[in-house]
Amino acid sequence: MHDPVLESHHLVCEKPQTRRGIERRLALLLSATELFLEKGYDAVSLDDIVNHAGGSKTSIYKYFGNKDGLFTAICDYRREMFFKDICIAFQPEQTSLKDYLIPLYTIKIDNSLK
Repeated sequence: MHDPVLESHHLVCEKPQTRRGIERRLALLLSATELFLEKGYDAVSLDDIVNHAGGSKTSIYKYFGNKDGLFTAICDYRREMFFKDICIAFQPEQTSLKDYLIPLYTIKIDNSLK
């Protein structure tokens, strides 16, 4: 789905270039995730996230743009973590997304039950 607002948001946000920047971005992601799950998205402010993770709101604006951008980054991060250990070769003869995704989820669920 084409969303020009999200696409333009990603164009203005920086990716961290240093180890410290990467660690700071990850700390913000993890803190925001914890707070959103605990209190709910609407009940959490950027100040809450900064107080929990350390740092400043400047880092949130720099790396994520705003609270919505931070939430989008959390979703991206969680998706990457979910699929990081799964590697199924793409097979062009599989005609539907459903046929491709079911084995991925089955493997992930089976692995999480072990």
